[in-house]
Amino acid sequence: MKNYSIKKFLNKKSSASTGSISVFDGQAPWTKKKQNTQFVEIADCNQSARIHRCDQDSEKDFINKVGKMISILKKYKKHLKKS
Repeated sequence: MKNYSIKKFLNKKSSASTGSISVFDGQAPWTKKKQNTQFVEIADCNQSARIHRCDQDSEKDFINKVGKMISILKKYKKHLKKS
């Protein structure tokens, strides 16, 4: 299977801030282990959070986790627009 990888910068090009989101699914080139790696990483300036599929999660568990994150972010966006 070919690796799936997207990195998108979240700020305008003219911004000094370095916000980004990255997603990855595939064989990690940075490790010698032959295992599938899946993660979502959100970063801004010098802070980041990486949510990854751990050994105890099935692929379905991880997909559900990503779905819950999307749902919460949509609700948060709606709340911010009301403020």
